[in-house]
Amino acid sequence: MRSEVTDFLKIESARERLEIELERSRRYRTPVSCLLVEIANFEAVKAQHGPTAALALAGAMKQCLRSETRAVDMPAWYGSGGFFVILPVTGRSGAAVASNRILKKAASLSISAGDYSLRPEIKIGLAVFPDPRVRDGATLIERAEEDLRAPCIGY
Repeated sequence: MRSEVTDFLKIESARERLEIELERSRRYRTPVSCLLVEIANFEAVKAQHGPTAALALAGAMKQCLRSETRAVDMPAWYGSGGFFVILPVTGRSGAAVASNRILKKAASLSISAGDYSLRPEIKIGLAVFPDPRVRDGATLIERAEEDLRAPCIGY
C-alpha cells in the first residue's frame, strides 16, 4: 500500500518488507540498515504556515529521498513529517553515507510559502542488522528511533 501524501510505501507495508529483508539478511549473511528521517520542524511549519506548507515540505523531502537513495532502497511515509528508509545489503558505513547524502541535499532545499522561504530541519536515526539487540523489524526500528533521539555530540 502507498501513502496518498508521498506515493511511498505506507509504514505497515514497509514493516512487512523489512521482515522480508531481515530474513534475507539472515539467510545470506548480509547487512540491512534502516533510516528514520524526520522533518523536525514539520509540526511548527504546519502550525505557523498551514497544512499546505507542511505538505509541500514533505513533498520536497520525498523528492530528496527519491534522488538520494538507490532503486533497491525502500522509502516509506512514517507520518507526521517522518520517513522510513530500508537499505538492503547495506552496513553501517553505507547507511552513514546515504544519511549524509540526504542531509546535504535537504540542506539545499527551500520551499516558498507565501512571503516565506521554508527549509526542512532534518534529523536522521540509523540502525543496522545484524545487531545482537535486534530480533525483528520492530526492534530494528526501535534502535533507529533511539539513534534519532540521541543527543548530537561534536556538532
